Amino acid sequence: MVDTDIPVIAPDGFLEHAVSENVYAGPAMARRSEYMYAAKLDKGPHGQVGAGLGLTISTGEVTLIPPNVSIGGSCTAPVPRDQWSTKDVIPGGPASTDSSSTASG
Repeated sequence: MVDTDIPVIAPDGFLEHAVSENVYAGPAMARRSEYMYAAKLDKGPHGQVGAGLGLTISTGEVTLIPPNVSIGGSCTAPVPRDQWSTKDVIPGGPASTDSSSTASG
């Protein structure tokens, strides 16, 4: 059971894209991972294959918690770089009016 009071935030359209990618490419990705990790070989000094991402494929339950908050979408446009403001991303930054944080130097 998922706690619906906890926001699960994702970009608009995320769920549709995530599901469709796994429907179309899922079987091929699963087959690739079996080859990549040599999943059918016995584990041991001569049977384990590492690929830098881990030593084997996941054997857990496949789950997906759908987002309950979407961000972005067709109403959201990128902000041109000349309109960026440091006060929006850096608390106490140069364009901030917050006098409690000042740069020391």
